[in-house]
Amino acid sequence: MTVIERIAQVEQGVPYSRFRELADRLGVSEERLRSVLGFASATLHRRKGSDRFTLDESNRLYWLESLLDTAEQVLEDQDEVREFMTTGNLALGGAVPLDYARTAPGLEAVQRLLLQIDHGVVV
Repeated sequence: MTVIERIAQVEQGVPYSRFRELADRLGVSEERLRSVLGFASATLHRRKGSDRFTLDESNRLYWLESLLDTAEQVLEDQDEVREFMTTGNLALGGAVPLDYARTAPGLEAVQRLLLQIDHGVVV
């Protein structure tokens, strides 16, 4: 998917199916992913019915999906990616990367950690 296509999709609203795919890639429940993304249960239920997320919600999904893409490129094994994203990490002060990624600064910290791993920097 090109950058222009991704921009258009985020602006139009990411389809609900991408939310389910992201939960599957992470190996977490939809409820866990909903909590990480900061979506209310009622909001998620409405989006399931309308099949589209709002611009702000789509942006949150995009950023987490982008982080997961990086993790998959660096770690190259889906089981390792799931373990990395859902297990406490000493380089993050024991925090779980998926939980850390709830905020923009936390997401950036996880991204940096993955890039350090990719470049062989001892963390």
